[in-house]
Amino acid sequence: MKFELSKEEEKKVREWEENHKCTERNKSCCGGEITYSFTPTSIGTAVDATCICGQTLAVREL
Repeated sequence: MKFELSKEEEKKVREWEENHKCTERNKSCCGGEITYSFTPTSIGTAVDATCICGQTLAVREL
């Protein structure tokens, strides 16, 4: 299986990252500040991006 973001979805995440005021970012020694979750369903694939602080962006809603 292959999961990808469209250019528009990638732009949405980057803008959210820039505007999200996270106090936990840059504290992680190995990166991993944004976790992407791809959830396949019978009607498509939902995509969420979760910051290390716990805030979540619905990148692709179904």
